[in-house]
Amino acid sequence: MVARRALLEPEVFGEDDTAPETLRQAPRRAIDAAVSFQADEPLTATLTLPRIAAPGKGSTRLTGRSVRLRRSLLAAAATATIGAALVGPSALSSVRAQESITQATPVTRSTDVSRDGERIALSTPTVQALADREGTALADASASASAARSAAEQKAAEEAAAQAAAEQKAAEDAAAQAAAEQKAAAEEAARQASAQASASSAQATQQASTDLASGTCSYGDGSDLGLTSQAQVAFQAICARFPGVTNYGGWRSSADDHGAGKAIDIMITGDAGWEIANWLVANSGTYNVEYVIYQQRIWGSWAPGAGFTWMEDRGSTTANHYDHVHVTIG
Repeated sequence: MVARRALLEPEVFGEDDTAPETLRQAPRRAIDAAVSFQADEPLTATLTLPRIAAPGKGSTRLTGRSVRLRRSLLAAAATATIGAALVGPSALSSVRAQESITQATPVTRSTDVSRDGERIALSTPTVQALADREGTALADASASASAARSAAEQKAAEEAAAQAAAEQKAAEDAAAQAAAEQKAAAEEAARQASAQASASSAQATQQASTDLASGTCSYGDGSDLGLTSQAQVAFQAICARFPGVTNYGGWRSSADDHGAGKAIDIMITGDAGWEIANWLVANSGTYNVEYVIYQQRIWGSWAPGAGFTWMEDRGSTTANHYDHVHVTIG
């Protein structure tokens, strides 16, 4: 059996005061020694080592090589003895001695490394690799979750945009339909108004013809009054209905209804004037009467139910319409 032990021991130079200081403090060096022993040897057997005398006054001083050799032999013997004691009897009987290793390969280290340091150096890369793999897995899971969340949010946004577009289109269609219906209603109202106006005009013409046929207008057709066609129809009906009136007023150069040819002044006083005024109100729809003034009171088509209401005093009989009935035709 071969026992080998690497010793890290400082150089020993004995008590030689003449040794150089660099040699006395030399760094540790690994020593590889090989020792052979027979397994059947009794444990009490010892090896006889050469006696090396301690340096003294009368002895020869030991050299550095001799000291190193002595320490190597002692260490090898101690290692062999301990190894033999640890091996059991049954194992000792089956152990065969091997040839001694005659050549040892020295092991040198640039720096001292402890066993704890070696274990840390070996275990740290493994722990770091596990931590890196775990971190990578967590990062991949987080990235996948983030991508899924982003995709879901994008899909929700697209659906919301599509719904908003559909709602906007529906609102535009509803608005277009409402506009079309409103336009159709306006056109129908205009058509009805036109038809009603035409009917009113025809009725007024027919009524004027009836009035003219039933009475005699001594003033003539009223073409010299400068009236609009609608106002001239109303004049002819009034003249035929009330033949006792012989004096009328029509257009004059002014900025009011007379200047527009829409106003007629029926020159009369007293209760006869009220008869004409009330007849005009009763037939306002037929002749398109806007308003009637007589004896400082006015009736307007904008408030037909109010009847005749008082006006402000304009300062004279004519200005306050006490000597004639004023009527404006639309």
